[in-house]
Amino acid sequence: MTDLTLHDGKEIAFDMNAFRLDEYLAMFEDDKDNKSEDKQNIVVGKATGMKPEDIKSLGFEDNRKLFAAFFSKAREVTKDPNSESAST
Repeated sequence: MTDLTLHDGKEIAFDMNAFRLDEYLAMFEDDKDNKSEDKQNIVVGKATGMKPEDIKSLGFEDNRKLFAAFFSKAREVTKDPNSESAST
């Protein structure tokens, strides 16, 4: 299932199990060795199958849409009726 289509027609489907919770939470922390932007590119890269440098090289609009769709999916992941946590 496609979550987003980029300007060039590339379809993106997020795999929210491709990264760990600690990696996701680390995206919101800055430290002197690893900027939060780099961590975000790594996690979103894992979720999309893209390399972090490919995410950085996206056009502004595609980059913003990618992150908006990713965070929307992260918020909505528990609302999926097919998820393991959904009541039956």
